[in-house]
Amino acid sequence: MEQQLFNNSHILAWLQYFSDHTQVDLEKVKLLDITRKNKNLIPTVESHPAVLVFTEAGHADIFYRMWDAGLGDCTVWYNEGSDPSGPIKHDLLRDMIDRGINPNARSTYKVGMRNSSFSRGSIHYVGSEIRAVLLNKMHLSVGDTVCVVSGESIAVESAILAGEGTVIAVEYNQQDRQTMEENAHKFGLNNIAIIDHVDDASLSGLPVPTLTFLVASASLEQELQCLLRRNPHMEFVIYTLDFRCAASLPALFEQYGIGELCLTYTIDGQPADINAEFDGRSFYEAMRHGAVVQTSMVTPDAARREMEPHLKNGDDVLYIGLSGGVSGTCWGVGLVAKELAEEYPDRKIRVLNSRGASLGEGLIVLAAAKLAAEGRVIEEIEVRCEELCGKMRQHFMVDELKFLRKGGRISGGAALAGTLLQIKPILEGDEEGKIVMLSKVRGKKAGIEELVKLYDQMVEDRSAPVGISHAGSPADALVVATKLRQVGCTGEILTVCHEPVTGAHVGPGMLAVYFYSEIWR
Repeated sequence: MEQQLFNNSHILAWLQYFSDHTQVDLEKVKLLDITRKNKNLIPTVESHPAVLVFTEAGHADIFYRMWDAGLGDCTVWYNEGSDPSGPIKHDLLRDMIDRGINPNARSTYKVGMRNSSFSRGSIHYVGSEIRAVLLNKMHLSVGDTVCVVSGESIAVESAILAGEGTVIAVEYNQQDRQTMEENAHKFGLNNIAIIDHVDDASLSGLPVPTLTFLVASASLEQELQCLLRRNPHMEFVIYTLDFRCAASLPALFEQYGIGELCLTYTIDGQPADINAEFDGRSFYEAMRHGAVVQTSMVTPDAARREMEPHLKNGDDVLYIGLSGGVSGTCWGVGLVAKELAEEYPDRKIRVLNSRGASLGEGLIVLAAAKLAAEGRVIEEIEVRCEELCGKMRQHFMVDELKFLRKGGRISGGAALAGTLLQIKPILEGDEEGKIVMLSKVRGKKAGIEELVKLYDQMVEDRSAPVGISHAGSPADALVVATKLRQVGCTGEILTVCHEPVTGAHVGPGMLAVYFYSEIWR
């Protein structure tokens, strides 16, 4: 029988003590003895209006654990000592932290605080999971000086991680600067300098940063130029959900002449704005709660509108499209291309079936752009991209096969088998770009290991770029990236939230890895 540090008599005595000294309704009090095994403090506090916690010296970091979980605004009534006697104290938990309870506990700080921890003000914060991934990419040390541009919660957590350094927080909007000041005060951070612009005058007199976090915007190029004048060796972490921003540093799409033809989709019958920034977290969360997403191919009119201006300008056009194994888009665009070829006989128009999706297509697009920038003619680019399409390997894990079955991307029999076995299916895009079952594993951890194993066994050039896409699970994508490095991947790892059109068919929780190989399983 488990030995109890606090017996029934102790518990009753403490209940009487709190009833005499507080206004807490005992009917609503949850009792929690965390000296016993397998007692979860944070979930209990989050799910009950009042919790009477019994603890001892072995849990000296209890207040920091609660603070890390976003519970800084909780009122804490407490008594020091093992006996229910003497004065009772009460404070907001964040104020107790500021007074220095357990000052060594910050060494165990975990990134990715809940958004509810921050002062709301005028700011719309990025999801906590995404913030955790971004902060991991920044690799901050305690004495670093970092510049954070339009990343309010990133600035707060950076100031915690770089507690002996300096964070330069750039907020262009006056209301956002005020909210930033509120957050600095709320968390007791004295190492944040708040400025209103990225320019030489604003940065003058401040420590020179070694790293900058930027949310990509229209002023990205100007910001990069200014910061590089400040420190020519500056490292950058740039965040965007807009592929056009991600692919243009400072203006890759314009520089390389890349255009986009976007497939369209609806959510519960309402057309989505394909020109708006894609909120992957909300999209996949809506799917988890039953939202119905329907997708459509690129229309002939849309294809003509995108390609014809380039032809009129005297440019050749190479269209690299979504896999013909899952969509008829390449076929439809091909028909438009034939019409345009007759109207513009002096121009060359090529349509290439990537046999891929997401970064399986995107990595090839970027390769084509680089070849074009080198001055290669369209015939050379097409041949090289066709080779890359044949080498692109796409392996992915889904939470459920029902989304692929609903969209007709996999047979009903295969979907049923996966459901009955309650397994994590590992799938791949085959030589034709069709989705086929590769293996079955039990649990997400085993699925991630299998994806990394496939890379390790098949890849030939570990310095080549690798893609990772996730359907609303950035933390899982980070685990995959870490494990790829552990098996020797030295190339650039591009991580994105899986786009919504094919994402609607793979469903939330999907993880995919894309790389080049001559080997087929």
